[in-house]
Amino acid sequence: MSRRAMVSAGVIGYDVDRHPNARRQAHPRDGPVYSGLFTPQGRVQNDLLVYPRPAQDATQANPDYLVEVDGNEAAKLMKRFKFYKLRAKFAMRLVEPDELAVHHLWDDAGTQAIHRSGVPVAGQGDSLPAVDLQEVSEDSYRLRRYLYGIAEGQDEIPIEHALPLEYNMELLGGIDFNKGCYVGQELQARTKYLGIVHKRVLPCMLYDGPAPPEVLEYRPDASVSAADAPGDSSISRILKEGEKPSRRDRKPGKWIAGVGNIGLAVCRLSVMTDVVPRTPRYAGKFYLYAGYRIQD
Repeated sequence: MSRRAMVSAGVIGYDVDRHPNARRQAHPRDGPVYSGLFTPQGRVQNDLLVYPRPAQDATQANPDYLVEVDGNEAAKLMKRFKFYKLRAKFAMRLVEPDELAVHHLWDDAGTQAIHRSGVPVAGQGDSLPAVDLQEVSEDSYRLRRYLYGIAEGQDEIPIEHALPLEYNMELLGGIDFNKGCYVGQELQARTKYLGIVHKRVLPCMLYDGPAPPEVLEYRPDASVSAADAPGDSSISRILKEGEKPSRRDRKPGKWIAGVGNIGLAVCRLSVMTDVVPRTPRYAGKFYLYAGYRIQD
C-alpha cells in the first residue's frame, strides 16, 4: 500500500460524487469511497479506496481524488485508467512512496472517539490525529480485517478471476446498484437480482482437536498457524471413518491467507454454512459440526 494513483475515478463500481443516502441528485462526499475496477466480464481488476481531496489553492475549481490501491498494482492501474480516459480533461500521476502514507486508526476498547469521515492520509508536514493509541504491526491490521471477513489487495483478491459479490464487495458498500453504466455492471446486476451467489469469503479459524470450536476468536497460543497453510490451498471436509466423499463435497472452499489461527477462505455456502442458495440444484449438503482440512 505504499504507492498511490491520483485520478478522477469515473469507471469504478461506485459514484464518488454522490452521498450514500442520496438517490438521484449529486451530493459531494467528505469521506472515502470503497469500490473496484472490473473487467468487461465483471471480474475484479483492482479493489481500491477513493479519497476526495479539497482544492489545494483558490484557482482550482474541482477537487482532487487520491486512489489507494495495492502497491504492486499501481503502475498497471495507471495504464488501465489511461485506457479509459480517452479525451477526458483531467490529469493523473503516480504518488511516490515517500510522498504520502496511509494510517488506519481503531480503538477496540471504545475509549477514544475517532472521527472517520476525513481523509486518513498523512504526507510530509502533516500530523496524525491526537489520539492516545498504541502503534501496532501490520499483522494486527490484517488480523482485524480477517476477523470481519474482509479481503484486500490482489494477493487476496485474484486479478481477473475473483467475482466481486463472492468477495463481499457489495456488502462493504463497494458496488452501487443505482449507478449508471460502468465496466462490468451487467454481471454485478444479474448476480445481485438473481441471487446466484454460491460462494463467499468468510473468516475461518484453524484448530487442533477432534471437535470444531464454537466461537471464532484469535488465540495467540494456538498450536496451529496460518503460516503452515499456503495460500490458494483447497479445503476438504474431514470424512468419518468409512465415509466416501460425494461429488459436491470435493471442493467446498479455498484458503486465502491468515494470521495466527485466523484467516480467510472462499467458502461454498451450501456446504460450509447453513445458507441455502435460491437455486437448490447447485446446493450441496451442509454438515453442522463438520471439520475441514486445508490441502496443498
